[in-house]
Amino acid sequence: MFQIAICDDNRVFLEYERKIVIICLSAITDKFVCDTFDSGEALLSLDRDIDKYDMIILDCKMDIIGGVETAELIRKNNDRVKILFATDYYEFSQSACNYEPIGYLIKNAPDFESNLCCKLKLAYRKASEKQRYLTDFAEGTIKVNIKEIIYINSYDHYLYFYLRPEIGSKQLRKLKKRAKMDDIKDALDDSFVRINISNMVNMSYITSIVSGEVCFGYGNFNSKITIKRGEVELIEEKFNKYIGAIEW
Repeated sequence: MFQIAICDDNRVFLEYERKIVIICLSAITDKFVCDTFDSGEALLSLDRDIDKYDMIILDCKMDIIGGVETAELIRKNNDRVKILFATDYYEFSQSACNYEPIGYLIKNAPDFESNLCCKLKLAYRKASEKQRYLTDFAEGTIKVNIKEIIYINSYDHYLYFYLRPEIGSKQLRKLKKRAKMDDIKDALDDSFVRINISNMVNMSYITSIVSGEVCFGYGNFNSKITIKRGEVELIEEKFNKYIGAIEW
């Protein structure tokens, strides 16, 4: 079941958005729920029940608690839900980018409906994708979504997996597994790229490739790894192909 929430203090526009959502999603599935909220406070009052939503559309400017502030509070406990901002203004708050929105929609733009429908379809497809997991580690049987893996390092017969921090923490999680890189390549997907003999990086976290080094990070964590000699162009090609396929 695909679940979406719309939050806007303009009740006329809120109903307009709801109708677009229903028309758009009805064309691809009958298994969805669309809930509406006329304030950030109303949405936040759900507390951890917000976690049930796959996507939340937030009006940037609302009384008392605006959309950006609402997104900030949601992200303290939930880094999975797709957040889409809707605004009357072309100038966006730079801080909004900190909460990893999938985009911004201009309310009075002529292509508002088509853009919203496009984002809905993409979010639905992402939510429907089969997730891949790794489970067996030296620390025990732990279920890890491969999307949470930032990079993998090979050292002394072990693979060390560095994962996104737990919610509320700034420290990367670290797990290890007695294996070689070739042992796990089939368990990963094409978002991972081998940088050199000892390191593999999830391209979702790459920020740039500069002077023969891959720069990547998440939150307060930033690092760089030198690309294997002679493979800079290959890595750049893979990365450019990857980001060209990302829908948001």
